[in-house]
Amino acid sequence: MKRRTKDRIAALVVLALALCLMTLSAGAAQTKVSRGIFVQGIDCAGMTREELSKTLKDKVHELGKTVVTMKIGDQTLTSTLHDLGLRWSNKEIVDEILNLGTTGNVVQRYKDQMDLQNKNREYSLKFKLKSSVVNDFAKGLAAYNCEPVNAKIYTTGDLTPGVEGGTNGILVDTEEAAQLLRRTVKKWDGSGELSVEIPVESTPPEVTYEELAKLSDVLGTATTDYSASSAARAVNVENGCQKISGTLLYPGETFSVTAAVTPFTAENGYEQAPSYEENRVVDSYGGGICQVSTTLYNA
Repeated sequence: MKRRTKDRIAALVVLALALCLMTLSAGAAQTKVSRGIFVQGIDCAGMTREELSKTLKDKVHELGKTVVTMKIGDQTLTSTLHDLGLRWSNKEIVDEILNLGTTGNVVQRYKDQMDLQNKNREYSLKFKLKSSVVNDFAKGLAAYNCEPVNAKIYTTGDLTPGVEGGTNGILVDTEEAAQLLRRTVKKWDGSGELSVEIPVESTPPEVTYEELAKLSDVLGTATTDYSASSAARAVNVENGCQKISGTLLYPGETFSVTAAVTPFTAENGYEQAPSYEENRVVDSYGGGICQVSTTLYNA
């Protein structure tokens, strides 16, 4: 009796193993993804090779919409990973996923299937940027290059000095920018937006805001009235003042009114107005500019 019971148990075990092996063999023949396999959070169980490849390509396309924020000096530029040439770099995981639990000897397949039942296997996509696309994008960043702007001084409404400008120039390192974008995307795990500080060389202006801000004293003033002037003469006086205003002289330097306000032409903002020429009054471009020079001399 005991022998028959043992024989029956052994037969059942053999039958169970046979059924298990048949299941594994059938699964291998269908070449579908085993249960418990996820990629980037996507449940891939039961997918064929074609379905798996398409699903992962669609995921990469979706991730291509991810925003990349680039800081360039004091400016900010945004783009998408698609515009930077996003590509999927570890396509070999398709074979690895399809083989898990479906290839190898019977014992290995059985072990893999049991492992997947106990714990899911999570795969991650890896990324890169197409060289030609990211290189062209980085070259375009040269549009952000700019020369330094010197600070300027002007007279405020209460006749005290005011300061404006004084910004650094920048030169974008386009080659390093392309390399940085590649490295950043290579490390990216596919979650969240990306932020990159583009490498630039900063060039300070010759005249800084901080330097001019130290000038707070009014050293001298002079005023002359031109309210009785003709409209054309008034234009010339104001035009000449604008060309002189904001001039900065360092110790030991000289200033020429003539060099600052000439040429006396319509293209340079002047109109014809009365002026003295060989002891007579004639109309000429810039008539009245002598009042500007005299007022500055008095100051």
